[in-house]
Amino acid sequence: VDFFHSLPLRRELLFFVMLADGFLYTAIPYLANMAAAGVLLAVKGVSVPWGTILSDYLIHMAFYFLLYMTAVAAVLMTGNIIISLLGVLVFFVWGPGMTLLCGTYFDYFFQTCYNDGETMLWWASHSSPAGWYVYASEAASEEIPAGMALWGLAAGLAILALCVFLYRKRPSEAAGRAMAFGVSRPVIKFLLVIPSSLLGYLVFISV
Repeated sequence: VDFFHSLPLRRELLFFVMLADGFLYTAIPYLANMAAAGVLLAVKGVSVPWGTILSDYLIHMAFYFLLYMTAVAAVLMTGNIIISLLGVLVFFVWGPGMTLLCGTYFDYFFQTCYNDGETMLWWASHSSPAGWYVYASEAASEEIPAGMALWGLAAGLAILALCVFLYRKRPSEAAGRAMAFGVSRPVIKFLLVIPSSLLGYLVFISV
């Protein structure tokens, strides 16, 4: 890491080169396969909606950009691969998991609680980039995924700005640590310990 950061290049340039490489590894093959599928359909005599193919590609890549930037943020906040993978998992499932946990507590303790599923679904889809993507893919109207993709792109750009800030502040010696920033440790600990304790209560009371 010290050698990498000693190269005569700005850290922002190094970051964007790595960021673009990781994104294009998926974007280019996906576009090539979409184009190949359209060509195969055209050879078979099927009318190919190239505009729809391109718009669907852009919509999915907007959602992928959000997922990708969320994963990059998790990696920047951690120091080794195993913890980074766990961090990505936390960012993707913490919101829906907390929604499910709260719904279970409501049903368990509130005898008059009525849950039609819509409120919990809203929280689950709006608290996770993965949930946002799944909710858009299951939408009945074609206009909903396009609008949600724009919001996902905006959120991805905001996370990108945060990632640039984190990369500039991230010390080189953070490589190998569990958490790259000491200030985030108590926050992450609180966000994991409290839900785990509440989940443990449900497990043991059911036993």
